[in-house]
Amino acid sequence: MITQSENIRDLYQDFVVAIRLGNLLVPQNLSASNIYEQLLVKSKSTSLNNAAKRKLAAALQDESQQAINAYLKTDPSELNLRWQYSDRYQYFPLYLKKAASLLGEKHYLYKQVSAKQHYFEGIAIRLDAEKTNDSTKYQTALQQQTQALELEDQGAFIYNEMGLIYYKLGSYEDAISNFLKAISFSPTWSIPYSNLCLVHSKLEQWDTAKSYCQKAIDIKADYSSAHTNMGGIYLALNDFKAAEIYFKQMIKLFPELPYPYYNMACSKALQGKTGAANRWLQKALNKGFVDYKHIQTDRDLDSIRSSRKYQKLMQRDSP
Repeated sequence: MITQSENIRDLYQDFVVAIRLGNLLVPQNLSASNIYEQLLVKSKSTSLNNAAKRKLAAALQDESQQAINAYLKTDPSELNLRWQYSDRYQYFPLYLKKAASLLGEKHYLYKQVSAKQHYFEGIAIRLDAEKTNDSTKYQTALQQQTQALELEDQGAFIYNEMGLIYYKLGSYEDAISNFLKAISFSPTWSIPYSNLCLVHSKLEQWDTAKSYCQKAIDIKADYSSAHTNMGGIYLALNDFKAAEIYFKQMIKLFPELPYPYYNMACSKALQGKTGAANRWLQKALNKGFVDYKHIQTDRDLDSIRSSRKYQKLMQRDSP
């Protein structure tokens, strides 16, 4: 015979295992959240139920907080997940919404958790807009970040995200304002400086752009986007030698990323070096560059489109 206390103890152990495995909300029947609800029904121990609630709320917050911490450290792994449109950003808001409900509105962490919920909801929408080329979603993403700021008005990561959305919307002054706000709260964070470089490059304010890019590199010497953006400035100025220094530095730092190989192809094509351009383009494709629409519309590559090698690459690799 199994006593009720033994059944509750086993249930709590299942709960702990589910948390350890990361099964917080799914699979539904085996999730920590579902087992916690069963505990509430079966256990009369207030201390056990409260301990389970605290443990579940902490676990639901932990992964998303780690993602924010990694982003604020300009961690390449976190950046790659965003660039690759990882679906985990769709789960974070669900985790945080559940965490907020467990904490309750009177809890001192409630506003912070809710702010992060809106932040990640906005990120998920913005990434989906980029992935699907649906610009109508940017306003919805912006609304989420606005709600996040109402709850956490000193979040550098929120201001930076708002800057990115405004940049996507073509509202460059608003983008600059938000990136500067992010810097005011986190002055040693490389990412908003690099983003300011990107905006000022778009405005062809080259000296200002270079200054912000250099600041980003000074803070984080291995920040890939800063090197890419600096190289892009020199490419726009037709200073191909300087541009290629940054692109090659990118390849040295991150040899598996396809983007610097593609940028090298653009540089060679703009110089009329067809053979070299095609070789770098092939390397980019071999490394996983899959934006064929961009390749086929990028004016930087116009000089090589009639070449047999380029046409073979497009026939072989395009979907």
